[in-house]
Amino acid sequence: MGKKKTIANAKRTLCFIDIENMVGTSRITLEAVKEFKIKFDELFNPDNSNLVVVGTSGTDNYMSAALGWKGARQVMKFGHNGADEALIDAMRSQPMGAIEKIVVASGDGIFANVIEEFAKLVPVDVLYREGSLSKSLSQLPVNKFAYAQCV
Repeated sequence: MGKKKTIANAKRTLCFIDIENMVGTSRITLEAVKEFKIKFDELFNPDNSNLVVVGTSGTDNYMSAALGWKGARQVMKFGHNGADEALIDAMRSQPMGAIEKIVVASGDGIFANVIEEFAKLVPVDVLYREGSLSKSLSQLPVNKFAYAQCV
């Protein structure tokens, strides 16, 4: 008999969302988060089974992200690169046991080193806002998808 699929042994995709980068502003709205989540789920999370981590850089953005992306783990750090740093901390501390793929939604070059590390372990997809993919991310051997911003 085959192995019964359970939460403990199910293979999953782990998604890290730089929501401020993806909606194109440092002051996000609940509506912008919801609209991006719909598009993201269509592309990468059609059955809502993925593990999702959303990063923000302030309490107002945190609230919009938490209300707009229910069920996602929220991480926050204050400052100019706060969302990026919070996501990188989450990436580096994430157990990889049942993860079969990583999706990073950001075009920021600050993620290049950690994405390169992940790519040695599992396939990695990078979703970026059209026209905002950093040179360092563009040179990585990972799948890249441009997102036509609609918010």
